[in-house]
Amino acid sequence: MTRTHTAQTALILILAVLCLLPLSACNKIGVASGEEYLGKWTDNTSYFQAGFGKVDHIEITRNAGNFLVTIGPRTIPANLKDGTLRLEGTLESTGLTYVQGSDTLISGDRVYHRVR
Repeated sequence: MTRTHTAQTALILILAVLCLLPLSACNKIGVASGEEYLGKWTDNTSYFQAGFGKVDHIEITRNAGNFLVTIGPRTIPANLKDGTLRLEGTLESTGLTYVQGSDTLISGDRVYHRVR
């Protein structure tokens, strides 16, 4: 191989890597995959506000390409849209938004903390 062919091959490889680099970053964005929503969550604020010793729990699992949100005895299908986990079949537009800095979910005035 001549020196020109080696330089051309190196240039082609570098360009290929640079073209594929943005595509590889797409799978690393947590919002796109929804992995950060999975698990068990609790809303401790209801305990302090109501004074009844009540703590709400939710669990989010995968269901093929979508999600299942279990709240008490009820399981609701959900899908990820625009960075928010939207619960399907509810009368009002109910959604859960993940906050990375505090590892919490927010839905309206409720804040859910991950159960560890």
